[in-house]
Amino acid sequence: MKRSFGLAVLLALLTATVFAANFSPTVMTVTGPAVINYNFDGKPIDIPITLSGTKGSVMLLVHTKDQAANINMVRNGYLGWHRVNKIDTSVYVSPLKGMDIGANTITWNGKDQDGKIVPAGEYTYYLWGYDSFSARKLVTNSIDAAAWKNDRIVTHNWVTGEQLVKPVIHGAPDEWSTSGSEHTLVTRYRWEIGGDPMDKTLLETTSYWAYYDICKDVPSIYNKDDFFIFTTDDNLFGRIRKLAYVPNGESILDTKWGNNGEFIFSINTGPGWWVRMQSFEYAGQGLMVATNTDHQGVSTVAELVFADMEDGTEQFRIDLSEWWISIESGEKGGQQSAGPNRMDWKNNLLYLGSHSSCWKEVIDPNAGYEDEEEYMRWMNGNGDYTGDLNFLADANIPWVCNDYNSNPFMYQISADKNGFVCFPCYDMGAVSFGLMAPDGDGLGYLPFADEAAANKTDRGNIRFLTVGSAYDGFYCDNNVGSEDKDTAEYGTFYEACDSFKGIISNAPVAVEESAPAAFAVKQNSPNPFNPTTTISFSLAQAGNVTVDVFNAAGQKVDTIANEFMGTGSHSLTWDASGFSAGIYFYTVKTGEFSKTMKMTLLK
Repeated sequence: MKRSFGLAVLLALLTATVFAANFSPTVMTVTGPAVINYNFDGKPIDIPITLSGTKGSVMLLVHTKDQAANINMVRNGYLGWHRVNKIDTSVYVSPLKGMDIGANTITWNGKDQDGKIVPAGEYTYYLWGYDSFSARKLVTNSIDAAAWKNDRIVTHNWVTGEQLVKPVIHGAPDEWSTSGSEHTLVTRYRWEIGGDPMDKTLLETTSYWAYYDICKDVPSIYNKDDFFIFTTDDNLFGRIRKLAYVPNGESILDTKWGNNGEFIFSINTGPGWWVRMQSFEYAGQGLMVATNTDHQGVSTVAELVFADMEDGTEQFRIDLSEWWISIESGEKGGQQSAGPNRMDWKNNLLYLGSHSSCWKEVIDPNAGYEDEEEYMRWMNGNGDYTGDLNFLADANIPWVCNDYNSNPFMYQISADKNGFVCFPCYDMGAVSFGLMAPDGDGLGYLPFADEAAANKTDRGNIRFLTVGSAYDGFYCDNNVGSEDKDTAEYGTFYEACDSFKGIISNAPVAVEESAPAAFAVKQNSPNPFNPTTTISFSLAQAGNVTVDVFNAAGQKVDTIANEFMGTGSHSLTWDASGFSAGIYFYTVKTGEFSKTMKMTLLK
C-alpha cells in the first residue's frame, strides 16, 4: 500500500512537471529592404515585406528624412493641437494589412495623404505590425498589469549596459501605501520573464518604508543593486529615496545619498488621493526625473523636476504649465490642472502622458531645458481622434482636454525602438490600445484578437519591449479583469509586435564593391530566427575563415565554416534545428581580424 502511494505521488509530480510550461513567446519580426529605389513618378511600387514568427497586420508609413532642422514648431491637425519641432514628420500612412508568415508586399502609389505626388528625394519608411490573430499569452500571474500599477520592465544591466538574457518585470506594490502622514512598510515585486507563469516560488520581493507609493522604481546606473523610489506625503512633499535592494528582505536606505537618503521637493497640489498621481523615470546622462503635477484642479503649475542620481541634488526643472494647465477647461466643467503622470525614457527622449488629459508630449531634456523650442519634439492633444477627450458629437463639454471623467482612460505611455507610441484605452468598446507614429500622428485604436467590449476599470496597462531579445513584444493586461490571483486570467500578458525602419530614395542604391576596404560582419538575418538564419561578412583580403557559434555560457556549440575564402562578400546559413531556443553568439575570424555578434533562436 505504501509503495502504491509513493508511485502515485511520483506520477503526480511528473504530471505537474510536464504541464508546468515556461513562458516562451513566438516573437514577430517585420523586415523590409534597407534601401528602396523609386522614381517618385506617381506609379505604384510594391514594397517587399518579410514577416516571421507569427502572422499579423502591418502598416506602412513614409516620413521626411533629415529635414528636422527645417521643422520648427509646426502646428497642424484639426484644431491645430498637434505640434512638431526638430523632428521628421509624416507624409503617408497606409491602412493595416493582414499578412501571413513569409514574403508579403504593401503597395504605395508615391502620393501623400492628400493624394499629391511626393517630390523626389530621400524619405524614411517605417513598417509597424502586431499579432492581430492570436489570443494574449500569460507571462506571470504574480504581477498584475492593472491600470493604476506603474511597473517597468528592465532589459539591461544599467551599470554595464549589457543586455539581460531574460528581462525582469519590476512590479508596483500590490497593496499600496495608503498613508500620506506616516511610514508604511510596502512590498515590491520582481519577476524574471521566461519562467512558469503560475509558479509563485519564482517571485522575488523586497520591502521598504514609504508614504503614498504607486510610482515606478528607477535602477541605479552606478550600482546594479541600488534603486530609487519616489513617494509623496500629506505635507505635500515629494521624496526620492535611494535604497540597496535586498532580495526577499527589507531594502536598506542609503543615508549617505542626498539629504540623509532623500531628495525632497514640494508638490503643488492639495492633500489626499491626488497627490499620489505622480511619476518617476530615468532621464539619461545620470539624471532622474519626477513630476510635480496636480489632477484635482488646484494647482497652476505642471513641471518636471530633474535630479542627479549620483549625489541627490536638483539640477533643473522644465515648466510644462503652458500646455498642461487650462483655466478654460476648469471653467467648462473639466479640471484646470493636469500634468504628465506617466513617463517612458526611450530613444534618448522622454515620452509623457496622463490619465486625466488628452496631452501627449515628447521632449529631449538634454537639448536645453529653458526653451521649449529646444527641448520639445512633438505635442498632441485633442483634434487627432487617437487619444482625444470629449470629441464625440454629444459630449457635455466638447473638446475639453483636461478631464479625468472622460474616456478613453490612458494609464500608461510607452515607446518602441523606432519611436512608435502606444497607450492603453478602455471604455472605448472592443479596442485594446491607441497607437501613434514617431512624429505623434494618431494611427487609431487597435484591438487584440481576444478583446471584448467590457468595462475594464482595473485593466489598462500596456508597454513595448523592443530590444532585440527573445521576449520582444507587448506586455499588457488581459480583457477579463479577474481579481483571482490564483488563476491564469490574472497577471501580465504578452502579444507580439515589431517595427522596422528603412529608406526610400530616387538615388541609385549603392552596391558593395567586390573588394571591400575593410573586414566587416553584418547582423544575422532574420534575427530572431527559427530555425535558419544567414550570416554575412566581407573580407578585404583572401584567407582562412572560421565561423563559430557559442551559447550564452560561452561554450562553442557549432562551427559553420573553417575554410579558405577570397576577397569580397560572403554569406553562410546556420541551421539551428537541433538547438534549444535562446541567445547565441557567432564569431567570424580571419587572420588578425575577428568580430562577435549576438543572435536569438526562437522555437
